[in-house]
Amino acid sequence: MRKFLILYIFSLSIQQAVLSQNVSISVDWPPSTVAYVGADNSFSCTVEGIACKSIILSTDNGSLTKDRCNYYTFKPNHVSDSKIIVTQKKGRKSRKIGEFYIRVRNIPDPVAIIGGLYGGSIAKGALRAQTGIGASLPPFLSINIKYRVRSYSITAIRNKELLFFRSCDGYEFSEDIRNKFKELQKDDIVLFSSIMVQLPDERQALAKPVELKIE
Repeated sequence: MRKFLILYIFSLSIQQAVLSQNVSISVDWPPSTVAYVGADNSFSCTVEGIACKSIILSTDNGSLTKDRCNYYTFKPNHVSDSKIIVTQKKGRKSRKIGEFYIRVRNIPDPVAIIGGLYGGSIAKGALRAQTGIGASLPPFLSINIKYRVRSYSITAIRNKELLFFRSCDGYEFSEDIRNKFKELQKDDIVLFSSIMVQLPDERQALAKPVELKIE
């Protein structure tokens, strides 16, 4: 119900903006009306009574491309309340029929992920089977953003005593680390920290550490 209300209110505000031209524009922007810098933000836009092939969308922030009928991808390049302009093309002429605004914000800091886990317990064999450490958006944000882990540190502890520590470049588990994983025992703790991640807009950010307990 909450999502329905957000979309309804957003659509209503757009219709009011173009009411003087008697045009109804409907926008579906899941999962919210926020776009992220450097990301491909997908949404749909329809104009009542006008064929989609005659509709052109443009923006004052970054790029906006038409993927297929009524579906678009918005890729902003800076934080702002960004304007989306709706234009109708008629032959060689075009006319503006409306506009609306999208809030653009920086991409949230990533969270590290190993074997599909953000923490908790893992079997030693499952840990050894992983290629390395990844990063993603917090799971409650359902947008597709690609991150790359540039470096990380790994610490293994048994009964509060240090087993080994490594500082690594890249995201992969080296052969040395895999050999160390073979020595792990039940209830050992493996902590991944200092995880530096490159964001799509070229910024870098530290991901939250991940602590795994060997089953």
